[in-house]
This record gives sequence, C-alpha cells and structure tokens, in this order.
Amino acid sequence: MNRTLWRYSHFALAISSSVFVFLAAVTGFILAFEPVGKQLNENRVSGWDSVPLKATIDSLQSHYEEVLTLEVDPNGFIKASLFDGAQDLNGDFLIDPRTGNVLGEVPKQSAFFEFVTSLHRSLFLETAGRIFMGITAFLLFLIAFSGSILIIKRQKGWIKFFKRIVKENFYQYSHIILGRLMLIPLLVITLSGVFLSLDRFEIFGSAKDRSSGKTVALTVGDNDTADFLNKVGLGDIRSVEFPFTDEPEDVFVVYLNDRKLEIRQSDGYIQQSAMFPFTALVHSASFDLHTGNGSLLWSLILAFSALNILYFMYSGAQISWKRLRNRIGNKFHPDLADTVILYGSENGSTLQFVKVLQKAMIKSGSKVYAAELNDYRKFLSLKKLIILTSTYGEGDPPANAVHFFDLLSDHRLPEKVKTSVVGFGSRSYANFCKYAVDVDLQMKKLGARNMVEPYLIHNRNYASFKKWVRSLEQNLGTHLDLPATIDIEHTPEHAFDVVEKKVVQDRFDTTFMLKLKPVRKLKIRSGDLIGVCPPGEDTERMYSVGFDALGHVLLSIKLHERGLCSNYLYEHKGGDQLKGSVHRNSSFHLPGSKIPVICIANGTGIAPFMGMVNERRGKNMAPVQLYWGGRTSESFDLYRPGIDEAIREGRLTEVNLAFSKEQDVHYHYVQDLLKSTGNTVVAHLEAGGVIMICGSVTMQNGVYEVIESLCGTHNSHPLLHYLNKGQILSDCY
Repeated sequence: MNRTLWRYSHFALAISSSVFVFLAAVTGFILAFEPVGKQLNENRVSGWDSVPLKATIDSLQSHYEEVLTLEVDPNGFIKASLFDGAQDLNGDFLIDPRTGNVLGEVPKQSAFFEFVTSLHRSLFLETAGRIFMGITAFLLFLIAFSGSILIIKRQKGWIKFFKRIVKENFYQYSHIILGRLMLIPLLVITLSGVFLSLDRFEIFGSAKDRSSGKTVALTVGDNDTADFLNKVGLGDIRSVEFPFTDEPEDVFVVYLNDRKLEIRQSDGYIQQSAMFPFTALVHSASFDLHTGNGSLLWSLILAFSALNILYFMYSGAQISWKRLRNRIGNKFHPDLADTVILYGSENGSTLQFVKVLQKAMIKSGSKVYAAELNDYRKFLSLKKLIILTSTYGEGDPPANAVHFFDLLSDHRLPEKVKTSVVGFGSRSYANFCKYAVDVDLQMKKLGARNMVEPYLIHNRNYASFKKWVRSLEQNLGTHLDLPATIDIEHTPEHAFDVVEKKVVQDRFDTTFMLKLKPVRKLKIRSGDLIGVCPPGEDTERMYSVGFDALGHVLLSIKLHERGLCSNYLYEHKGGDQLKGSVHRNSSFHLPGSKIPVICIANGTGIAPFMGMVNERRGKNMAPVQLYWGGRTSESFDLYRPGIDEAIREGRLTEVNLAFSKEQDVHYHYVQDLLKSTGNTVVAHLEAGGVIMICGSVTMQNGVYEVIESLCGTHNSHPLLHYLNKGQILSDCY
C-alpha cells in the first residue's frame, strides 16, 4: 500500500470517527483522575501490599463476630464485609489491614464520575452505545496504526522511526513528534478498549466461566505451601471468601490474579487450585491498563494521552485545512496553456509560490495552467514547463508527486519544451531538495532544455525565490510582477549580544566578522545556520556559523554595496543586540573525531570551518586540513589569528591558501590547490576521509570537476560514489 493511500485512510478514519473520538477523549481525560483521587484518599493505607494475608484474617476474626468477604482494591483500599452486633456494624467498610480497625465506609462513586463513566462506556445508549464506543476504540487504533505507517514511510523504515524530524511547520512537526511519543499508550488504550467492549458481550466466554477455571485437586505430596496464608501478601490478593462455619474442614476461598485457591482454615492446607483461563487474565490487565486502576503514574499517562488525542484532532485539522484551502484556480484550459506549472507539496506549503508565479505570468501575457505533479499529462500547447516541488522526508516525492515519473514516461515531453525546476526544502536534511534534483535529472534524460538551472531554496525563503524569478525573467524577456512579501511561517528568533566586530578592507572588498553571544543558551553547532531579517523585510538571509575558542558564535560577512542584510549587519558593533533564527544543518556537521577531514572554502565560507577546528580537541584526533581561496592576502587577515592558533595547538594540521588577485602567487583558486595535491586528495577519499565544501556555488562546481578528474586519473571511484557515501559534504550558495 503506497503512502498516498495510507494518508487518505488516516484522514478518512479521523473524519468519520471524529465526534465519537472527541467524546471518548474528553471523558477519558476526566476519568483518568478518578484513580488519582482514590490514591490520594486519606483512608488509603501505606505499605498495605506487603501485609501478610494471615495477619489481616486474624485481626478481622478477633475483632468482629462475623466476616464474610475481604476485597483488595489495587489503589490501596482494603474492604471487608462485616457484622458485629455489639459494635453496630453491618455492611462493607474500609479497614486497616494490620489492626482490623474500621477506617470508614466504602465511598460510592460520585454522581459526576458515574455520569462521565456512563457517557464514556455507552453514550447513555446501553447496548447500542457500547457497540458504538467499541467501534470507536477500534477506529482510533486504526488511526494510530496508519499514522505510525506514515511516519515509517517518511523516515524510511522502523530503524529510523525515532530519527530527528526537521521543524518546517509547527502543526505537522508537533503532530509527528507527539504521535511517536504517545504511540505505545495509544495502542494500549485502544486495544484494551476493544477487548473490554468485545468481552462485555461475552465474545471470549462468560464471567462465570472465567471465575471458575480448571480445578486441580492437590494431595499432601503436592502441597508444599501449608503456610500459604502467612506467606502471601495482600498485594497478590484480589479477594477472600471467609468460611461459613468454624468446622476445621471448612475453607477460605482466595482469589489471586491468576487462580482461585481453596484453603482449609484449620491448618492452611491448599485443598484445590483452579487456574483462571487466559481471557480472564487479559480482562484484568485490560481493565487496569484502560482505567489506570492501581497506578498513579499510569493514570497520569492516560490523562496526558487523552489530551494528546484532542490535540491530534486539532493539529490534524490544521494540517488538512492548510492543504484544502490552497487549491489552485485555473483561468485557462490545460490544452490551451502555453505554460504549465506543476507542483509537489506534502502539506501545501509550496502552493503560495505557485499562486504568486501563476498570477505574475498571467499578468505578463502567458496562458498558465497549474496542477499537481500527479496530474501531469500531454498538454497540447505546452512550450514552457515549470516545476516547483518540495521533498518528503529523506528524499522521496511528496504525496501529490509519487506518480510523476511514470506519467512522464507515458507522456513524453515535446521536443522544444523549455523547463525549469525549483526545489523547496531544509538544509537540516542530508538529502536537501533531493526530489527536485531527481526531477531535473529525469527530464534532462528525456531531452528537456533548462530555461534556468535547478534552483534549490532553503526554508521557503522568498528572497531566494524572487532571485530565481529574476533569472527566469531574463530568459523569458519579460517582467514578472511579484508582491513584495508573502505570508510565510518563520522559525522563532533568538537574541544575540554583539561581543565584537572586526573589519578587513582590501582594494576589492570589505569583509567583516561578528562575534555573538546568545542571550539564552542555544543548541547550535558549527555548520548550522542563522537567519537574519533586515528591518522592513520578511525574508531571512542565511549565514553559516562557526565558534571561536571561547564559544562565541562567528558570522563572516562580505559587505555588498546594495546588500540590505550585509549593510544592516555592518551597522552593528560591540554592545549591540541582534536577533536571528537558528536552523540546524545536520548534514554539514563535523564527522567523528577519528575521521580525517579536508575543509575547502572561499571567501566568507571559512566561518563554519573555524568553529569545526575548535571542536577537534584532545588526543588522537584525526587530522584536519584547510584549503581557502580569497582575492588578496589581506583578506585572510580577518581569519589569520584563529587559524594560526589552531595550527599551534595541533587542531589544524595543514593550511593551503590561494589568492586570485595577487600577482606573484602560483595558485589563484582552490581548484588549483587541489590539482597540485591530487594524490593526497584521492588517497584521503579512498581511506574513508571526508571533504567539506562551503562558499560559492561556482567554487563548489569547480571543486567537483577537479575531484572528478582526479578520480579518473588515479583510477578511483567516480565523484558520485563519494557523494552517495556522504564523504563529500557541501553547503554552498
């Protein structure tokens, strides 16, 4: 069964059972506090479970004329049915198991809890209501099961079930996280509820059959528990029926959790033992697990689970509403459209960009039709095909794109069609925008020609999207009128104190570094990203971060004459405060301390590597080498003190520099440095080492070409082999 079918099943089950699930959750939450109240009752005796049964029997028989029964409540209440004319006692009372003293009358269930219990069990509809609630419990089980299957498919297997989820949308993120956390309690609640409902209609046998069991008569030789009443504690007892007479052969009938015993009162000899059937044990366990009976902790877990069910309904509704409200309206028939925009989106987040682009292109004179990738077909007037797609989980297509490749094979692209692919994703995933890359490669195999090279956007950054649109404009030869901003859910911002600003200016560029200290403790590593929104803007500019030896966050920034964010950051100085959002970038973290690393950067891309070399502290660390390219030697002065210190302390083993605007240098680019040490680079990869690249995309592509060439020259594996193994990591823009 594919993911789409599981998703629709999950949605349909939730919708069809929503009213009953809501009632069950609300009433279940309330009832979870009934056992909590019992355990906090003043008549509950501490240490009751370790009191020997014989001691309780003796104390009761010595205090009262007649004792009929003794019952043990798992919540810690000992109830006895007593008669004593002198003490004017006749009925059921709570007693102290050690002394036999009466503590009070047995409390009745409050009218409120009685009302809620009836509503929870049967909706006041008796048999019909019990059937409805039993079906509801089963549907809730199916909802939990289908939800867990969706998580498994998202995470690509059971093994990765609890792997970290990237927070792209609050409701989706919380829905998955809480779903994983509460999966076991939900399965326990639903399965026990289903069993109790079926058992109510005696599907598994009658209550009388369960209480009788299979009787086994014991002989003296079989019985080594003559002192059983002294050995067993009240914690193992469910109830006791006292003998009717004082005759020595008359018996105590003792009900344990798994059996019924007949014990002769004269000598404590066990005459008969009757094991309860398996269904009786399941019934007892199901009742305790479903109600929280006897466990304060489990009662609180049940209450929290019921609250989570209500939250699942709310967050699921939010996710579904977001998908439904983002439907695309089309002005042109698909066979009349010269431009088709296809989109892939798991939760509708891509739709904002589709609508903006569709409106702008129609305004510019194009006939545009927009549809899901799964709706791809033969478009008779197609000249331009634009694809905007997210990636699901670790590299799969989103739900509305799972059939696109098959449809593309059935309906080949027209020969002269021009294409462009935009990927939306998070750099926190190792396979950043992988599905968009796969779509572009597949279309190229079928002869497509790109208007604009594949463009990958982190965290739905609208500024990046507008940059891609400007490139598209140049190819189309027309202006596309985009709104200044769109409503995008942002990651929460954190405050940073600016500790220091250092500036280096050569004859070409001005570069500066900010040292920041988080106002509150943050979980952030070198290679993660900080997003900054300049005043008046609603889109973030992303900066890769490192750390100095004192733990300050390092941002390295090139000042652009018309750069809104770089000029905004340049205005900051020591003592100021800056706000930014933190984005984990786990696919660009330093590998284990035993793995050698080659760091390749140009310009300000060196920032994360300055932090990474500070992570390599201690003995027997694998070597770290740095290749860096800049325009002039002066431009390296910004980083030289930290790099020199790392070399002195042995955290950085080798530094290779290239300067593109210096007259008397042999190496002008990092690519030249790599060519000069080709043997070392290839041997590094073959030995399992990692190469990390940060800086411009142009530099990255040049480095890829050099590595591919070196691998071919030295008869090593191709570049793609090392990329797939995760030995070449990049974070370039």
